[in-house]
Parts: sequence; C-alpha cells; structure tokens
Amino acid sequence: MAKRLASVLHFWDVLEGPRYAFWSAEQRSTLDELVENIHGKTLRAWCPGYPSSLRGLLELTVGRMSRATREECMEAVLRLMPVLVAEDPEFKHREKLCDPHFLRERLAALASDDFEEVSGGYTYAVTARLAAWDRELGP
Repeated sequence: MAKRLASVLHFWDVLEGPRYAFWSAEQRSTLDELVENIHGKTLRAWCPGYPSSLRGLLELTVGRMSRATREECMEAVLRLMPVLVAEDPEFKHREKLCDPHFLRERLAALASDDFEEVSGGYTYAVTARLAAWDRELGP
C-alpha cells in the first residue's frame, strides 16, 4: 500500500491539474477529492488527528507505512475497522466487529499473506476481511 501511495505522491504535481470522474462522468473531482474519497479513511487511521493538507497527510502516511512493524500495522487497521463497520449496513454482527479484543485476536491469527493483504488499511481489503468474519459468526 505504501508503494501505491508513494506513486501518487511521485506524480502529484502532474496529477493535480486534471479533473477526475469518480462516481459519475458528470461530476468531476480534484485530485484531493479523489484521494480523500478512496483513501481518506486509511490515511486517518495511519495518522489520526494529523491536521495537514491531504498531500502532507499522504506523505506522512507513506513514511509511517514503509517503516511500520506488524504491531503498528495492526493498530492502524484496528482504528479503521470500526469506521468501516459503521458505514456498512450489511454487517449482522456489528458489536462483535467493533470489539477491539475480537478484532485484535482475529488479526493476530491471520497467516502472513492474509495479514499483508489488510495491513496497509486498503478499505476494500479490510471490508472484505470484516465480511468474512461476519459470515463466520453465523446468521
């Protein structure tokens, strides 16, 4: 994830000029709006309370991600998971999926490859993992 975000930073000045169609072709977004929509929650999970420009937040996040230990990755993902659960009305076991002890236990039990998939806090991957745990908890 850090490499993906670093690539955006590398080309930031070039990418800043155009407008982007994100949700619909009629509504054009700036680069800041696009990055905020796609990665804002992840950036804030890695750098909570950081009051900077989005580009500054992205720079700080890339630095933290690239040097992070497994435990630091886990802490960022643990900050992100309840935010994602709150947004998604499809989860049936919301209370359990927001329980930090349950989440920490589940994250710690993941195989290295599975942990790597969610460790950067990519919202799609984290939501998919939460959905799998939600299904495991039953109807």
